Amino acid sequence: MDAEAALSGIKIVQGDGRYAVAVCAGLLARLGGTVVRDVASAGAHAYVGARDARLPPAVGVRCFISATGALRHPSIAADDAEIVMQALGGLMGTSGLADGPPQPVVAPVLEIFAGIDAAAAILAALRVVEAGGPEQDIDASLWDTNASLLGTFIAQAMTGKGSGYREGARHSICAPWNAYAASDGFIMVCTSSDAQWKKLLGLMGQADKAADPSFIDMNARRANIAAVDALVEAWTRTHRVTELSALLKKSGIPAGAIAAGAGEGGSALPFGLIATARAGKPARQPKVAGALPLKGVRVVEIGPFTAGPITGRSLADLGADVVKVEPPGGEVSRTWSPRAGHISGYFAHYNTGKRSVMLDLSEEGDRAVLDTLLGHADVLVQNLKAGALDKLGFGVDALARRHPHLIYCSISGYGHHGAQDAALDTVIQAESGIMTRVGSGATPCKVGFSIADLLSGHVAVLGILAALRLRDRTGFAYHVDVSMLAALQWLMEEGAQYPAASFAGDVTRDEKGRWLLCRAGADDIVIRELGEVFADETLAARSMLRRMPTSGGAFANVLGVPYALTLTPPVPGAMIGEAGADRDGVLREWTSRSAAHGEVA
Repeated sequence: MDAEAALSGIKIVQGDGRYAVAVCAGLLARLGGTVVRDVASAGAHAYVGARDARLPPAVGVRCFISATGALRHPSIAADDAEIVMQALGGLMGTSGLADGPPQPVVAPVLEIFAGIDAAAAILAALRVVEAGGPEQDIDASLWDTNASLLGTFIAQAMTGKGSGYREGARHSICAPWNAYAASDGFIMVCTSSDAQWKKLLGLMGQADKAADPSFIDMNARRANIAAVDALVEAWTRTHRVTELSALLKKSGIPAGAIAAGAGEGGSALPFGLIATARAGKPARQPKVAGALPLKGVRVVEIGPFTAGPITGRSLADLGADVVKVEPPGGEVSRTWSPRAGHISGYFAHYNTGKRSVMLDLSEEGDRAVLDTLLGHADVLVQNLKAGALDKLGFGVDALARRHPHLIYCSISGYGHHGAQDAALDTVIQAESGIMTRVGSGATPCKVGFSIADLLSGHVAVLGILAALRLRDRTGFAYHVDVSMLAALQWLMEEGAQYPAASFAGDVTRDEKGRWLLCRAGADDIVIRELGEVFADETLAARSMLRRMPTSGGAFANVLGVPYALTLTPPVPGAMIGEAGADRDGVLREWTSRSAAHGEVA
C-alpha cells in the first residue's frame, strides 16, 4: 500500500492559473488523484485554478489560488509575479548581507509553498465532506502563505524592531555562525554553544583563544564578530570543503558544504509515505457535520523550535487535539525574548492551541506515560535528532508493533534512513544549494526565513492528511518521513520550470533612502521591511494576524495558518499554558474515553 492510493478514486480538474496551481495539481496526482485539464469534465470532486477561470460543472471542493485571495490588496494584483510578492511580503527584506541591499530568492519559493498549502487544504476540505459536512471553496493565496512563514520574526517586529533582519549567512545570537571560504568553495559552520566553540578552536589549533576576553562567551563573540569570522576563515581557507565538512561533523559541530546548485535528490513527493502496520479493518472518521477537518484526531508532538511545532500548530488550527510533550523545565524557547506574559512571543506563535505535558524521557515512569498517550493518539509528530526516540524505545518499528493504528511523522535533516548528523536549518540551506540562489549567489546568503524548517512543517501537514485518509480507507498506518534536505531539493527541482526572466530587476535606493525593486516596463516597487509588512491591514482582514491573550493581561501576536477553507476555516485555539500544566487532565481525558476518535479498532 503506497502513497498513490491516498486519493484513489478522486477526480481533480486543473484549471488555468499561476505556477502554484500546477504545483498543487502535481502533488494531488502523485497522491493518486486523477487530474484532468478538461474543465467540461463532469463528476469532479475538486477543482484547482484561478478564480476567474472557466469552472467545471457541479464540482465539490473548489480551490482558487491567487496572489492575495478574494480580498483584493491595494498594492498587489491577482497575477503579480513571485518577485513582487517577495518584495512586498518581507522575504527580500530579510534576505541579503547585513550592510547590503535586500535580495530576491531566485526560485519560486512562495508559489511552491502556496501549492503545497493548497493541496493540504483540498485534502482537509475533502475530509469535511466525507464526514458529512459541506462542500466549500478554498480561497488560497500567496499572501497568506507568505505571512505564515514569518513566525520567527513576529514577536520582535511587533515590539519595535521593524527592520535589520538581513544577516547574510550569520545568526542574530550565535557566533561563529557563517559561510566561510575554503580552498575550493564555501563551508557553512554553525556553533550554538561555548562547548562547540572550544571544540572548533581545538580543531583550528587555537585552543588558547578560549580564554581570550574577546571570545570568552557567546555575547563577547557576537560583539567581536568580525574578528571571530576572520579567525575561522584563516583556518578554513587552508582546507578543502569535503575535508572541513567531515572533520566538523565528526566533532559534533553542525556544518555543511555550500552546494553550487540543486544537487541530487528530489522525488515525486517531498516526503516519504510508507505503510508500517495493519491496524485492523478500515475506520471512518467521526461524522460531525460542519466540524473542523481534524475534529476528533489526537496528536502527540515531541520536539523543539520550528519544524515539529509548526506542524502541530497547523494540525491544532485544523481541529486536532494536540498535546506537546516538553522536557523538564519546558522547551527552552519558552524563555526567549521578547516576552508575552508567561512565555516568549516566539513560543506563543508556534504553540498556541496545544496542551502541555512535561515528561523526563530518561525516566522509565515517564516513558510509560508517553507510551500510554501514544496508545490513545492518532498521530505522533517528532523532530528530535534522527535516532533519538529509537534509543528510548519509540522508533517507527517499535511503535508499529505496540500501536499499529499510530501515524508516525518524523522530521529530520536527512530522513529516517539518512545520516544522523545535527541538522540546523542553515546547514540544510547550504547543502541544498539554495543559498546560491539569494541575489547573485556570489556571496552565500541564507534565505531570510527558516525555509528548511518551515518547508518540512508544511509538507508534513500534507503528508499527515494523506496518511489519515489512507488509514481511514485501508486500515494501514503510515510513517510520514520528512527529510529536510530532500524536501528543499524537491522545492528547487519543482521550481526549475519557472521563468528565470521574471526575476530580472535591479535593487536601488531612492532619495528617501528606501530600497526599490526596479524592473523594465513596470513601476518601481518599494521593498518592504517587516515592520511595514506586519502593519498591512489585509493580514488581520484575512485572519492571518491575531492578538491573543496569554497571562497577566499580556498578549501575543500570532500569525494564522494558510488553509483558507471558507466554511470550516482553521482557528487558533487557546494559548498554551505553563509547561506540564495539562498532564493530569490530558491523561484523564484520553484514557477515559473510547478509542473511537479517529483510531482504527
